Amino acid sequence: SKKFAIELAVKMSMVNDASKAQPNYLGKIIFKINEANQLQYAANMTSQLIEKFVSQNMESQRNDFQPSFNNSLNHSIIFAHLFKNNALLKTELYYQQLNNIAVSAGIKNSFSTLNDFETSTTQPFVNTGTGTNYGVNINYMHPLSNHFYYMISVSVFDAKYKSSDNIERHTRYANNHTTNFAGGYEWKNKKANKIFGISAHALYAGGMRYTPIDIDQSELA
Repeated sequence: SKKFAIELAVKMSMVNDASKAQPNYLGKIIFKINEANQLQYAANMTSQLIEKFVSQNMESQRNDFQPSFNNSLNHSIIFAHLFKNNALLKTELYYQQLNNIAVSAGIKNSFSTLNDFETSTTQPFVNTGTGTNYGVNINYMHPLSNHFYYMISVSVFDAKYKSSDNIERHTRYANNHTTNFAGGYEWKNKKANKIFGISAHALYAGGMRYTPIDIDQSELA
């Protein structure tokens, strides 16, 4: 079998309000160490337009705001080990650089569209913000055996951004750690010739970050 494999792909992103299409690039290098172990490096550059904020700003700024794609450059190194019982252990190290993020224009504050997806705003934007995400993911997947199957995943990560004031902060979603468990039990009823099963899922994660309310300043306002 082949020891090395290289994969390359290009995909175009196009939005009606954008002035031009944006290419997305993907590249992988896969090294098969032996039948049980594999090492992979992947890099990709993607583009995305947050249409909700663009539509709000196009209306509020009378088309003065020119929408621009967010750019994301991603790197990851993945090591995978296949056990004799077909259980799979995967460890991934990753780093993501975000550019062209929409932040407030004409004022220095902490606002960034990396943090706000459910709120509405008509403030003017400029695409000068940045962000970084990095961490490690560990996944163990045990296939169905003796009626049982389960999967455990652990992630430790950090996420930061810079807005119009050029100060680096943690993003709203930088809860730093998550642990997932999913599993189940299946059995066959021979009389009914049917398979029955029960399953469970559990998630433990750090809380989302927020800006504390300044009570004293709020009362003076």
